[in-house]
Amino acid sequence: MTFRSSAVAAVSALFMSLSVLPAAAQSGRFEGGGTLSNFSPACMSGGWSGRPQTYVVRFHPANIAWNTDGDTLTFLNDHHGFSVERAGGSFSRSWQPVRHAFIGGPISFRDQDNHEAAEIRLISMWPSDIDENTAGTIRIRGQILHLGHLRWCRVDFDIIVQQS
Repeated sequence: MTFRSSAVAAVSALFMSLSVLPAAAQSGRFEGGGTLSNFSPACMSGGWSGRPQTYVVRFHPANIAWNTDGDTLTFLNDHHGFSVERAGGSFSRSWQPVRHAFIGGPISFRDQDNHEAAEIRLISMWPSDIDENTAGTIRIRGQILHLGHLRWCRVDFDIIVQQS
């Protein structure tokens, strides 16, 4: 079984288990899984292997349920975790500076106003208009620049989440 097919199987199993849960109150917290891939040369120079990485992912869209006024994505796996948050707004198709916390080796944090801030851009999100009543799966594809506070480290992400 290839890495890609095993990752797809794991995400599919996760969503099959989530689909049996009752559709009660909506939390505004979307959970699922995803991958990082296509690591730039700067990432590889900074210690990333270049192999795709799998994560448990949480997405908190701005102003849904008890969420703050900014979009937040959190990626967690056995080796490290990180989050990106667009304080005061939503992620978009343009590069935007974000608050970025990274735990993996050293713990580091940069605010979106820092001159070395990480940046994020979305390539696609389906469905594109979500709210507190969104019950189905959401697929988000995008890129993160300066991941882990490594200058010019750019990666692609592809996630599938569902409101928990």
